[in-house]
Amino acid sequence: MAPFNLGSTRRRLIFATLFAIAVGAALVSTWNFETGLPPDSPARNESQTEEIPIPETPWGRNAPEVQRHVEESRKSLEEIKTRHDAPPIALANAYGQLGEIYLTYDLPPGAIACFRNASRLDPGNFRWPWLRAMAHYTAVETADAYAAMTEALHQLEQDYSAGPEHHLAARCFLGDAALRLNMMDEARRHFDEAIRLNPNSGFAHFRRGQLESRAGQSELSIQDFQDAMTQYSASGVVPGPVCLALAGEYQKLGRDADAAKYRRLAETGPADFVVSYVNPLMTRIRLLNQSSSYLRQAAELDVSRGNYPEALKKIATGLRGSPDSLKLRMLRVDILMRLGRTDEALAELGEVRRLDVHGSTGRAQLCELYSRNPATRSEALAEALRWQSEQPNSLRPRLTLAAIYFQMEQYQQARDILTTSAREYPQELSPQIGLATAICAMGDYAAAVAVYDELLPKFPENAELRHNLARFLVTCPTETLRDPARALKILAELIAEDNSFDLQETMACALADAGRIPEALALLQDLKSQLGASEQFFKHHRLADLEKSFESGLPWREDWPFAGAEHSRFNQTR
Repeated sequence: MAPFNLGSTRRRLIFATLFAIAVGAALVSTWNFETGLPPDSPARNESQTEEIPIPETPWGRNAPEVQRHVEESRKSLEEIKTRHDAPPIALANAYGQLGEIYLTYDLPPGAIACFRNASRLDPGNFRWPWLRAMAHYTAVETADAYAAMTEALHQLEQDYSAGPEHHLAARCFLGDAALRLNMMDEARRHFDEAIRLNPNSGFAHFRRGQLESRAGQSELSIQDFQDAMTQYSASGVVPGPVCLALAGEYQKLGRDADAAKYRRLAETGPADFVVSYVNPLMTRIRLLNQSSSYLRQAAELDVSRGNYPEALKKIATGLRGSPDSLKLRMLRVDILMRLGRTDEALAELGEVRRLDVHGSTGRAQLCELYSRNPATRSEALAEALRWQSEQPNSLRPRLTLAAIYFQMEQYQQARDILTTSAREYPQELSPQIGLATAICAMGDYAAAVAVYDELLPKFPENAELRHNLARFLVTCPTETLRDPARALKILAELIAEDNSFDLQETMACALADAGRIPEALALLQDLKSQLGASEQFFKHHRLADLEKSFESGLPWREDWPFAGAEHSRFNQTR
């Protein structure tokens, strides 16, 4: 835990907006589930239809590289159309390639038209109705998506080039779409078939478990959720949504301890985990995306997994299309700094400064980069002093300068800057909590507590501030300042709002400081059981140290502020 970092200790789960699709009883009762078409309608024969015009795209806020990519692909299609000797299959592929470009950029009207034309020219190829289903799904046209994927399923059953992964993905898609259309029997049929095709399909087990939960069959639902849990956990990931689903079913059965266990376990998983399945056609299409925003997100995911070379490749591709993207360049700086490639990071920062002459982000990161290395720390200090002199009324340069002084262990200088900043910016928490950090570093713990007590009424809803104080009250080296009873009260209130791993760890420290060693050890054991293979090593290491102390009958003590740059810097972003 980094108690002086104002950033959230855990990203909150972001719940996507649920699209409500009204499906009347008459529609459900008259649907032909074998063809995906109303029973009185003849099966569509794409080869007999006229060419469907591709609608113009309202570009709006789409990035220039997206527009350029679409227009280049559309030009290729027009060139093939002018060749009278071009076989229908070549034109179908050209339409299909353009449709894929539209689809990767979430432009479904153009994609749908392209895939219809591709089916007209190349009937029987399951890929075109399959991709049309994806485009309809993107446009929240779920009934049309279900019909298109049903058509694709019939065609791929006759296509020897289709593998088991295609059959499984089609069934998962159809089951999911049927769920959204409130077609429960059909959803169950598709998920049963998916599990028959692959008993290890975590997605199919999870969705079937949801169906059983709706039907009040909690025991069956728990079995499917547990199967899903096994499959996803095998890859070293804690699937939060599956944990929460299990907690809900156990709660229904009155098994409160099991419910609480899985709710706690859900907190240890990645906040952005999504229950999903592999879609073999879409996996390739996503790689076509050349927009800087997509590549940046993909690169950030690579960074979170420690795959820096792949992240740098994506950033290079993004910069070719958007050379002025500050976000891509700043991400590249961060990666180069992590890799210790200081000269390259500095060169990239120079480009950031050129593009963002009056901005503060690049300048702050330049100071941070220089300050990391003792040999260049004086240059960081000189740059921060210049920045402060140029913008004397700006908070960001002051915080940067204080952080550098802090890293240089010149705590009095940092304290002076933060005292002035806290007085001039009373509504900002960064300088206030930074001041408490500097005071702690000087060993004046009583004054630090006074700062916290002054801040709490001003920022009563700030959970990070309350957590910092609670941690201080049970781990501070000064005996007269420790107050486990107060800390336990604060932590109980916090845990009622957010039962996170870090809060529970501090609760274990508080229990030990209050002399409740057996309870502290039991909580540590519970926390250790929550850690999956994807957890960072320092959590295992930290819990082992705590456990060793508690087993010796000793509460946990920490030097304040913690040693090391991770804990000694305060947040500069506010």
